[in-house]
Amino acid sequence: MSSFNRILAIIKKGFKLGPKNPLFLIALAVPLIYTLIMQVLFGGFWKTKPVIVGYDKSGQEVVRELKKSDAIKTIEAKDVSEVKDIVEEKKADVGIVFPKNLAEKLKGKDKMSLKFLINGESLAKDRNIAGITILNTLREFAPEGPTVNFKQVNIGNEKALTLLELFLPFIVIVTVLINAFFLPAAFVIQEKEKKTLASILVSPSSYVEVLVAFGFMGVVLAIFMGMVMLLVNFGLNQPFMLLIPIVLGSLLMAEWGLVAGIMFKDTNALFANVKMMGIIFYAPAILLMFENVPKWIAKIFPTYYIANPVFRISIYNEGWAQIGWEIYVLIALVVVFFIPLMFLGKRLGTQT
Repeated sequence: MSSFNRILAIIKKGFKLGPKNPLFLIALAVPLIYTLIMQVLFGGFWKTKPVIVGYDKSGQEVVRELKKSDAIKTIEAKDVSEVKDIVEEKKADVGIVFPKNLAEKLKGKDKMSLKFLINGESLAKDRNIAGITILNTLREFAPEGPTVNFKQVNIGNEKALTLLELFLPFIVIVTVLINAFFLPAAFVIQEKEKKTLASILVSPSSYVEVLVAFGFMGVVLAIFMGMVMLLVNFGLNQPFMLLIPIVLGSLLMAEWGLVAGIMFKDTNALFANVKMMGIIFYAPAILLMFENVPKWIAKIFPTYYIANPVFRISIYNEGWAQIGWEIYVLIALVVVFFIPLMFLGKRLGTQT
C-alpha cells in the first residue's frame, strides 16, 4: 500500500468515526450556534429581502426579469435620476441603470462596466445578494456568461458597521480554531490516550502520514465551515478571494493543532493551555472592533492575518491590491510554523 493510500485510509477512518466523537460534533455545532445567536441578536434574521431599484434604457426588459427573482424586491424606476433619488432616500439597498442594446453588448468580447449605486446604510450581505441576482438575471440574456464589471458608487454616508459585521473576525477565528486547531490536536491526543497510535505507526504508517491525515481532516472541515459561516452571515463576496485566507489560515491552525497534540499529554492539558493562550487567538478580533485602537497592535498577533483579510473582503469588497501583503505574511507564517512541526513530529514515535 502506497503512502497516499495509507493517508487516505486514516482519513476515511477519522470521518467514519467522527459522528461518534463528541469533539467532532462540537466542532461542527459551535460555529452554527454562534451564527444563530449573532443573527437573532444582531443580524438581519428577521430582515426583509434586499431592495434593488433599476432602470433599463432598452425598455425595462431586464428590470422585468429581475422582478421574477424571489431573492430580492425590485423597484422599477422611470428614469436614471429616479434611480439615484430612491437610493439616496434609502428606499433601496442598491440601484443600477442598464444601457441601451444590453443584450448585444453582453454577447460582445469586451468586458462591460455597469455602475452599481450603493446605499451607504445597506448591509454587506444584501449588496452581495443583489449583485449575484443581477448577474444571474444577465445570464438570461448572455447564456455563455456575462462579462460584466460592477463599478460601485456609494450614495450617502457610510453607516457604522453593524454588531454582526464587527463580530465577523471573531466568527472567523472561532470557526477556523475549533475545526483546524482543536480537531487535529484532539485526534493525536486521543490516539495516544487510547494507546492506538502505536498500532497505526507500525501498520506501516509513518508519523508523517498520521500528521498529514489528521491535519487534512481539520483543514477540510475548517474551510467548509468557514465558507458556510460567511455565506449564511454575509454572503460570499469574491468567493475565490475569500478562499485564500481561509485555506491558509486553516493550514496555520492545523500546524498549531498538531504541535499541541504532540506536546500535551491529554485533553485536559490541551484545554487548560488553550484557555491560557486564548488572548493570542482572539486579541485581533477584539481589537478590530474598536476603531480608536491602533491597528499595529492587532498586527502583532498571527490570527490577525486570517481574520482581517476575510473581514476586508466580505465587508468592504477589497481585493489583492489592498490586502495582498497580509496574504504574503500569512503564507510566511504557514512556512515558518511548518519547521518546528517537522522536528516535533518525530516525537510521536517515542510517545507510543
